[in-house]
Amino acid sequence: MVHAGLEGPVNGKNQRVLRVNLWQTGVLLSAGRNKVEFEYRPTLFRILMILNRITMVLALSFLIFAFVRIRWRSGKAQKSGIIANREALEFL
Repeated sequence: MVHAGLEGPVNGKNQRVLRVNLWQTGVLLSAGRNKVEFEYRPTLFRILMILNRITMVLALSFLIFAFVRIRWRSGKAQKSGIIANREALEFL
């Protein structure tokens, strides 16, 4: 195996990727027409993408929570302000 994340399907079947001429990559082919696709899918990249998604969800939920909390507090302050104003008017 040349690289851990390198795959080389030939005609839809996975083939082992080999090192050719010391620095090139290749796969063994049968005679005739073949379709070769090299795909590089490193494991670390997948792990970091999952971590990225988790972080984005947590950040978004934190922002929503902060927004709702601010709105809730401002509504509560308005209600207490109205009650305080009514008490002040009754006192007069």
